[in-house]
Amino acid sequence: RKLDVDYGPYIGIFTGAIMNILGFLLAKIFFQELKIELFNVIVVSIIAALVAIIMQFLSVVLDYQRAEIVNFEDDDNYYYVKIIPKIQLAAKKQTIKHVYNDKAAVKNEVRRFFPTIRF
Repeated sequence: RKLDVDYGPYIGIFTGAIMNILGFLLAKIFFQELKIELFNVIVVSIIAALVAIIMQFLSVVLDYQRAEIVNFEDDDNYYYVKIIPKIQLAAKKQTIKHVYNDKAAVKNEVRRFFPTIRF
């Protein structure tokens, strides 16, 4: 997943679907008493691969509105890079509501429930 391979996740999904079909085919050959419909295995494997491809495509959420093109060079090369940042979701803003503003009210409330506590 983290290797520098173009379309790596899609290659993995395709390889997994092929291995699933080949595994069931070998099981059908070696264990003849198994009642496996290879057509059903192929159809379900293709459907599962399509679902996995859709999920992989939708898992990368990018913000194309903030895309930038960066140009820089070193001694030997020129670099033209298009940067597309991921979407940053805003963190929830938490507010703390103070019920009692003064310490005397807190002490009176605590004494009401726990009369033996001394302050």
